[in-house]
Amino acid sequence: MTLERKKPGSWSLALAVMLVLLPVVHPSLRPHLGPPSHLLWFAHVFPVAMAAYLYGLRGFAAAVPLGVIAVIAGEKSFGAGYGVPADAPTVWALGIAVGVTEFLVGAFALWVRRVEAERARLERLAVAGLDASQDAVLLLDREGRVQYANSAARGMLAVAAQDLRGRRFWGFLLNEEDDRAFEPLDGDRRTVLMQSMAGRVFPAELRTSAVRDAAENTVAWLVSARDRSEELRNEEGRRREQALRELGALVAGIAHELNNPLTSVVTYGEILAQEKDQLPAEAREAAQILAHEGRRAARIARQLLDRVRQRETRLEEFDLNRVVDEAVRARRARFAAHGITVISELDRHLPPVLGRPGEVEQIVANLLANAEDAMYAANGGGVLTIRTRLEQDAAILVVEDDGPGIPVELLPRIFEPFFTTKGDRGTGLGLAIARRIAREAGGDLGAENRKDGGARFTLRLPVAAPKASGEAPPAPAEALAAPLVPKGPLHILVVDDEPHIRSALKRFLEKEGHQVVLAPDLSKAEKAIEEAGFDAILCDVHLPDGTGMELYTILRSLRPQLGCRFVLMTGDMLGADVAAFLAEHPGPHLAKPFELNDVSRALGALVSEPECLPVEEPAAGSGGVAG
Repeated sequence: MTLERKKPGSWSLALAVMLVLLPVVHPSLRPHLGPPSHLLWFAHVFPVAMAAYLYGLRGFAAAVPLGVIAVIAGEKSFGAGYGVPADAPTVWALGIAVGVTEFLVGAFALWVRRVEAERARLERLAVAGLDASQDAVLLLDREGRVQYANSAARGMLAVAAQDLRGRRFWGFLLNEEDDRAFEPLDGDRRTVLMQSMAGRVFPAELRTSAVRDAAENTVAWLVSARDRSEELRNEEGRRREQALRELGALVAGIAHELNNPLTSVVTYGEILAQEKDQLPAEAREAAQILAHEGRRAARIARQLLDRVRQRETRLEEFDLNRVVDEAVRARRARFAAHGITVISELDRHLPPVLGRPGEVEQIVANLLANAEDAMYAANGGGVLTIRTRLEQDAAILVVEDDGPGIPVELLPRIFEPFFTTKGDRGTGLGLAIARRIAREAGGDLGAENRKDGGARFTLRLPVAAPKASGEAPPAPAEALAAPLVPKGPLHILVVDDEPHIRSALKRFLEKEGHQVVLAPDLSKAEKAIEEAGFDAILCDVHLPDGTGMELYTILRSLRPQLGCRFVLMTGDMLGADVAAFLAEHPGPHLAKPFELNDVSRALGALVSEPECLPVEEPAAGSGGVAG
């Protein structure tokens, strides 16, 4: 759209003809008109005005003198007829009168020119401003036909300006009436669904204002539209982020609360597994499985805490096939009950991969569970195929099922957080978390449909770098740990509000030959410390009437020499108060859920510390429960 005035090139010739023609025509009209024919010279006002209007000051400066010269020359030559000049007073009177009139009219034309030029400039500025707007702006006539559209509107509707002009704007709206009334929309703002000429459907915020004349009649409509697609996506992303934060806080709380019962499960499982004389082999094996699964659950809980709190954990080398075997073994009973046949084609020469074993276990378990659910829900059973192979520098795990597959329109969304096809049976987080875990390890997780039916998920993980020739394998963790507790008996105070943890530690430590005093809270622990000295104090962080850090302060005031004999037990290693305490007192500590060997190593580190002073001998009969 342009509002610039056009300047016809033929006006120069027209002005010249008029200036020359009047002196020629005047004598022929003189016999018929008489003296009034002199007024014809005032017709020079029109070409002078046009010269000033079209060509500005230069046209004005040239046309006025030419007009005056033409009047004087014409009157002197033909003022009273051909070859008969007018009298001198008439000549000069006409020259002055016409010149003044031309000057005034030309000046007015210059003013009109400047006013119109300013108006055109403002119009161009307004159009440029509208074109610069990020919102789509359209000017419609009373019937809703587009008269003007800025660049944002043309881009949003995917149509050129010449194709948009005259088109009914309401035709771009979905679910709207073509013959809708405009008046109710005046000044209104609403979100509608629009479709561009390219077929793209998008939500848009529409604002419509009536353009009225002096009589308050609607003469046009100004419409602004803003594509809300990105805004709505951002809002959805913020809602998901908030939901993930809330879920993360919930998961962190659950994972923390699991640490205490898992500590009981692991420690009692290990204690029972060591009862060679009292329990049959089957029971000891069951206890070993119990302890193993407890440790596995503990790793998962710890990884959940690390992930929720965005704590980086080190990638480890592990056997992917072993993880797959254990995941299949864990679901074998469910597979049999749901009619699932498992075909396992694992490359047993697969090198170790890099990742976090516990998290990869979660990925594999999730993929197996999804395949089982899909096949059982659709067909009451099916065939589950699991393959591993080496592909360049990556290990590939493929999980295939012969279920209904994934709807094509949903494939791009199955890895979105909170997107699920299971309804109330799913959270929509399993695959989203699985892909994030894989990518954080340097791999990826993808999904596709099989040609002959069913779904295929492919997990890619980087393989570990081969060891250099002659490089010694890393020393086992046990070899690097602190020495175990010496054979001599120790006097130990255990402070924990969980009765099962207290009893498990008492049973284990007494079996090792130590004397154990139990305290369920801060006050009873303080009383026990006042009554006797201890070689070691194992204390939980959270107590019913205080904290482990408070007990440490009391300990330092009552028996300063026992400060280096203090071991903090906690299921919240990342809490601010716990982190500050451990930074200030970097002695041994026990992170729940812990194993019995962890307890032994922590006690061994205490009694081997040369800075610790000898403790007082415990009073006779001081073992048992304090208070």
